[in-house]
Amino acid sequence: MLFKNKRKTVERWFKENRVPDRAYAIEICFALGLSYEEAVQFLRKGCKSYAFNVRSVGRSSHMFCLLNGKSYQEAEELLRQYRESDGNTEIAKTNETSAKKRKH
Repeated sequence: MLFKNKRKTVERWFKENRVPDRAYAIEICFALGLSYEEAVQFLRKGCKSYAFNVRSVGRSSHMFCLLNGKSYQEAEELLRQYRESDGNTEIAKTNETSAKKRKH
């Protein structure tokens, strides 16, 4: 969901000379329909932050979707699918290890 604490948060950005945190900043990029290149500039200049940390699965999914013209919702869905598949993989590995231990 975009911008949960909207009004007061945005007021602080302007009145107290603060910048949005990275999560808000990335949501803003999607809300404004920015391209990947525009998002990078926004994050660097407007938020005084580095662009995307591709070591983070969440940021990687956001970066991928910005590069491919997809929405924030699609980025979040992609992330959800990854987390579900990753969790299932870990469960499968745990079950396989348990089964091997029982055989010995």
